[in-house]
Amino acid sequence: MDELVKLILSARRGSEYSFALLCDKYKMLIISLSKKYSNMCADEQVELEDFLQESKIAFDKAISTYDINSETTFGAYAKVCIRNGLVSFLRKCKSKKSRKEEFKEEGFCDETALDNIAKQELKQQLLQHAEGLLSPLEKRIFMMICEEMSIKEISESINKSIRSVNNAIYRARRKLKKEFKEKIT
Repeated sequence: MDELVKLILSARRGSEYSFALLCDKYKMLIISLSKKYSNMCADEQVELEDFLQESKIAFDKAISTYDINSETTFGAYAKVCIRNGLVSFLRKCKSKKSRKEEFKEEGFCDETALDNIAKQELKQQLLQHAEGLLSPLEKRIFMMICEEMSIKEISESINKSIRSVNNAIYRARRKLKKEFKEKIT
């Protein structure tokens, strides 16, 4: 069994170390696709960081669903999974913008009020679920994200590297997403 397959199987079993090694091995693929799709969304007020997170989520799905007996290389499979994930994310971003514009045009409420209502509801739901799921660091960073602090501000505030903050955000999102999936099914 080659090294890549061992890493994939280990990451599937939940090894953060193996996942980090795979991310590092395919870092350029993740970054280049994230940049490409974030450039398509320049006017949507969505940052490159959001695309990088979506890329990592899609990469995680690629690890989980890759057939190790396939003739397709993992790199090619991961590229398709990441691209599909980013296309979906791009569509969501554009869809949210068009829905906000519809509400605004029809006079239901202004964009700021709509955003604030949605953010508060989502924030309350996520905080309830975060309580028992997240580590103290993840929870602290999650609270700062909810307060709309930037990654750089959080990094400086808690005296951790930007990479550590991004990793904690990724782990928190992964845990919360898993929790929501289990609640829905």
